[in-house]
Amino acid sequence: RSGEDAISLLKTVRPDIILMDIVLTGKLSGIQTAEVIRKDYKIPLIFTTSNSDNELFEQAKRTEPYGYITKPYEIMDLKRAIDIAAYRSKLEREKEEMLLHLSHTAKLASVGTMASSIIHDLCSPLAMIKGYVHLLKNAKQEKDDSGHLISKITKGVDRMENLIIHLKSFVHKDSIQETRVVDLNKPVSDICTLMATNLNSVNLKFIEAKEPCIDGNESQ
Repeated sequence: RSGEDAISLLKTVRPDIILMDIVLTGKLSGIQTAEVIRKDYKIPLIFTTSNSDNELFEQAKRTEPYGYITKPYEIMDLKRAIDIAAYRSKLEREKEEMLLHLSHTAKLASVGTMASSIIHDLCSPLAMIKGYVHLLKNAKQEKDDSGHLISKITKGVDRMENLIIHLKSFVHKDSIQETRVVDLNKPVSDICTLMATNLNSVNLKFIEAKEPCIDGNESQ
């Protein structure tokens, strides 16, 4: 049969191993047919040939066959070639399954690490919001600072919204996370305010830095 017949047959029949003559009729040579089988079907293939030409052998090698038998051959030689091809195919399948498993495990570990980081990043603005709500509830009547505290709460909500946006950017890898100039005085001041609420007996003094700006991601 021709190489075209062999490829057409593979659409309905999937053998474990293919034993094929290197010389075929039709437009496709045995080597060309083997290339299609290796690329599209990944079925182990053993070449048989009565041609001992070294150049032909080198061409056949590039198709990565599982064996190459020169005619005439003994039945025992053919059996051994098939056994070796079947064993090699089994090892390669097991290797692919193991690599797939390792890849899946690595992805799960990556998701776990990402989830841990997200939880940490979301807890920070949440704690800030809760702290300012507490301050708002306990604000002294003679010095109502509610407007300022509400502004701080709004900033905390905005920060959480930014975290969600960046999480979406992580999921959609084609999007690019932008950086901008961040003033470190703002988050440090917020932290001092919250600490002062819980540490009434400690006198905290915030000293504003002269050049606190960095290029980065404000939500992080």
